[in-house]
Amino acid sequence: LVWAFYYVWYNSQSWSDSRVIDKPLLGTYDSGDRNTILSHIRMAKSSGIDGFIVSWAGGVTDTRLRTVLDAAAQENFKVTILFESMAAPTKDGLLQLLRGFFSNYENDGRYFKLDGRPVVFVYAAYKQALSVWKDIFATLRTEGHHGFYVADIGTFSDVSSLDVFDGIFNYSAVDILTSKPAGTLNTLSTSLGLSTRSYSLLHPGAQARLWAATIMPGFDDRLLSRTVQRYLPRGDGSTYQTTFDAALASNPDWILITSFNEYYENSYIEPSTNYASHYMDLTSQFSATFKQTI
Repeated sequence: LVWAFYYVWYNSQSWSDSRVIDKPLLGTYDSGDRNTILSHIRMAKSSGIDGFIVSWAGGVTDTRLRTVLDAAAQENFKVTILFESMAAPTKDGLLQLLRGFFSNYENDGRYFKLDGRPVVFVYAAYKQALSVWKDIFATLRTEGHHGFYVADIGTFSDVSSLDVFDGIFNYSAVDILTSKPAGTLNTLSTSLGLSTRSYSLLHPGAQARLWAATIMPGFDDRLLSRTVQRYLPRGDGSTYQTTFDAALASNPDWILITSFNEYYENSYIEPSTNYASHYMDLTSQFSATFKQTI
């Protein structure tokens, strides 16, 4: 499968924010608009994307997730969430958010599941000790909630999350591509793929784990008020190609795209004023190549 991270926090005023330096060709949309979501889903499908991973932290994102699910069901398109774990920095806060998620979506037939378990991508899972996640998941299981959890491991090298999570991914390759020698991304991605695929062999009785490799066209958060700001130029598609080549070489189960429409960090592939449909066209090529290797 090919997935894209999808953001639902925009309203019509978002596009006048000086930190947003490009605009979608679709217009200055509101993320709660069902017709906008339908248009996005149809664009994504036409480029070989199978589903959206919707940024979710309850509240408004929950309301909009429901609209995404409704539109996706019409188009036979898959939906899961990126659980924004930094929205609830305490163990109890994380547990309460996940309880709310399961209450609303565990039995929702429109939500994507593996082996009957809702798939949950956990952003910045590395910010919490593995023991915290282990306790949270154990508590949820005793309450009858069984998720399929995929951890954002952050450093691109620590596979210990496989002891607690059902799979691993990395949201961003920016730090690797901007601070490490050329070829490092390929080496690390391949290592993660091998570690994930061999996990059940090294741990008899354990279920197979999932490796989801991330690709991205570029990144730029220099206009945001962050302590550390990062910039990864697009290179007219060369960065997207570099990350795809590394992902493909790692023999992933899934490919994840960062992102469909994250304009604040300038990682979007959605057709825009600055780039037209260039990155959607590249996505079509990458999706076809990946699926032909299966």
